[in-house]
Amino acid sequence: MATLTIDFETYYSQEYSLTKMTTEEYIRSHDFEVIGVAVQVDDGEPQWFSGTMAETELWLAEFDWGNNLALAHNAMFDAATRFSHFPLHESWCSGHSCLLPFARSFSFLRWLISICMYTSRSQGISDSTSVSEYP
Repeated sequence: MATLTIDFETYYSQEYSLTKMTTEEYIRSHDFEVIGVAVQVDDGEPQWFSGTMAETELWLAEFDWGNNLALAHNAMFDAATRFSHFPLHESWCSGHSCLLPFARSFSFLRWLISICMYTSRSQGISDSTSVSEYP
């Protein structure tokens, strides 16, 4: 399984911003515009694409989202953008990981354990240990 790191860059202004509205309001607004998107496969060179929404959808279709793990700094935003505006694929990925909790100073150990447990569950591996049992 490869890790596909994704990052959408979108139009924003002082009035039209994620700090002023919810993710859903932002991505459903008539002002919403994808400026571009970057995808990196594992440790490979990041690839940048900018084009029309239709061209972006076709470019995103070149990646195997259904059999790999998607990683994003803000997975809520990137996944919402992906599902709302580029619904080409049946499934985006077998697992979603978000770096935002780590960036907001959550315990790294707790974060890492929860990601590992989520990934295990998404692959059909069961574990009776709760994340809350860890520090």
